[in-house]
Amino acid sequence: MAADYDLPPQPSPVANPFLGGYLALGGSYAVESARNFSVGTFTGLSGNDPGLSGNGSAAGWSGVGALGYNSVFGPALVGIELDGRWGNETFDKSAAVPNPNGFSLPGGQIAYSYRFKNDAGVHLSGRIGAAFGDILIFGKFGAGASRLKETFSADQTGAFRCANFGVGPCATGGAASFTQTRWVPSLIVGVGAERNLGAFFARGAVDVEMLTQDVLSVSQLTTPLWSFTGNASSPNAQWTVRASAMGGIRF
Repeated sequence: MAADYDLPPQPSPVANPFLGGYLALGGSYAVESARNFSVGTFTGLSGNDPGLSGNGSAAGWSGVGALGYNSVFGPALVGIELDGRWGNETFDKSAAVPNPNGFSLPGGQIAYSYRFKNDAGVHLSGRIGAAFGDILIFGKFGAGASRLKETFSADQTGAFRCANFGVGPCATGGAASFTQTRWVPSLIVGVGAERNLGAFFARGAVDVEMLTQDVLSVSQLTTPLWSFTGNASSPNAQWTVRASAMGGIRF
């Protein structure tokens, strides 16, 4: 009689809702580790310029986007993702300082400024994660590059120096700036979570980006007789912590 009864049907495996491709857009806010800087007028024998110096951390908002694909193995996930960023992570410092005392009786004051900006980046990353129903917890590791823009400026038009202890002719300074834009290799590591909403999803994540040690020195003429110098450096590696929120669609 047992042969007349069928075994109960086996339950179908639950599909992992994170399988396949996706596109996401959103925004991020970042805070970077401090960068040291100095800007000053080259004065030769006419005195020591206090200039403008210190350190500061760039911070700001960016728009972010990601395109990727997930493979799943039960609740486990392995994926690849290409992400990009465009924004305004910036540090600015400006100040006016007295024209330095020296043998040629200088006077007036000089305005200096320094600006550091990390405004774009692109990275290719691998992702691993685990799905718990409609929730995904993931980690990522990737490599790519970020674009840095650094500007040193000096306005010496409010300063003058007179030869022969003020008896001879006086010369006024000029104004100039130096800007360098460059792409710097970087690594990122991050963690985050996603929540499926039908074909759509929401993501929150925190990434840490590491740039290699970077040193920049400049010298710029402002007039035939005046010039300024600038220096900036990051001790060891430069770190950025970036939090992001995104919304996307799966396909």
